[in-house]
Amino acid sequence: MTRRAAVIVTACLALVAMLGWSAEAARPTWLDWLIPPSAQTEDGRPDEHPQRALDVVFAFFLTGDASSTCEQLLDILLAQPGRKFSVGMSARLASALAWSGSRAMRLMRDGVSRGQFELLGSTHSDSVLAALDPWAARLAVNYGATRASDMFGKAPTGFWNPSGLWRQEIVLPVSAAGYSHTIVDSKIMAASGLDAFPAHAPVRIAWGGREIVVFQADAAFARAVDESVGSGSTASALAYLE
Repeated sequence: MTRRAAVIVTACLALVAMLGWSAEAARPTWLDWLIPPSAQTEDGRPDEHPQRALDVVFAFFLTGDASSTCEQLLDILLAQPGRKFSVGMSARLASALAWSGSRAMRLMRDGVSRGQFELLGSTHSDSVLAALDPWAARLAVNYGATRASDMFGKAPTGFWNPSGLWRQEIVLPVSAAGYSHTIVDSKIMAASGLDAFPAHAPVRIAWGGREIVVFQADAAFARAVDESVGSGSTASALAYLE
């Protein structure tokens, strides 16, 4: 049987035009810099901030069962100490790597402890959140967050949504578990009629008294990155950004 690992890469182009980030119970994250709280003027009115731009966010989610692939990727990311990445690992893969004594677990923990990796969490068994009833969804998200924290020594801040399926009710279990943001394919965002926002803008979504920020995964950019990886040339990805 061939052993393999899947590394799911999401590239988000983020043009930020939102002000006043105030998600309840959100953990500290680079979102606090990206979307800062609104300052108050002397008369109590919100002070308008200039737009802040975060050009590209790379998110990596590791799943499958091959230790060597994970080690290679994490070595590459850790060799860029001045750059920050969102990185997550499925609970099943993390358990298998820990059991086998894989070096990938140490690399992952090093990146998280240094603050170079912002930890992504997910449902514990990669279950599709949109397909679960509310109670099962809450258990899946909470248990997944707990396992990620136990494995890597820090609570995850971003939620990796398995299969990328979306419905508004997802906001409740994800926000209640302490997550500040998640990722949704840009095609889903467009199909939702949210094209009134600036292209690639993160969107703050509220439901049932909870709210999270949704980053749009740029499907076209992800394809350009895949082409660059396959060809060994950065031309495709750079051409898209230009």
